Amino acid sequence: MSTKKTGKGHGEGSKATRIKPGEVKNPKGRPIGSRNMATIVREALMRDVEWPEKGELLRIPLVSAFIDACMKQGMKDVRYAQMMMDMIIFMSHHDAQMEYQRQETENYETWKTMINIYRLHDAKLMDLDEKVLDELIATAQKNVAKPMGGVQFMEKLEEKIKKDKEE
Repeated sequence: MSTKKTGKGHGEGSKATRIKPGEVKNPKGRPIGSRNMATIVREALMRDVEWPEKGELLRIPLVSAFIDACMKQGMKDVRYAQMMMDMIIFMSHHDAQMEYQRQETENYETWKTMINIYRLHDAKLMDLDEKVLDELIATAQKNVAKPMGGVQFMEKLEEKIKKDKEE
């Protein structure tokens, strides 16, 4: 039996196989800072282009010009129009999912703010009347259905505190 320490204890690899400073573990892998295809396509479609409309050149996003061109072509060829409409519906569904995720994030922020108010109240760091606190909590719960960011909620909270202190 060898008594030499190899560094193979719990959670350790041997020192010979550990990554050294400046060494790249997966050189053929995805480069750092590379963007995925969805990001590249989204940026390309949101780029402004000049588009002729009623004798004028308008600067509109490429996606708007693309949809306009598809609609014009679709008036000539029904199969083309159907294919383009399917693609537009798919894209709008993706945007709806992104909007839903954004709203869920705002809902989370609202709840997090409300929990922080509870903690402040429990620690007696805020000199608020129970009625005012209950009203603020009810407002936060209502706003979870229609998203309100944490910043907006804190502004409303500050207004309520000022109003309460004036009374």
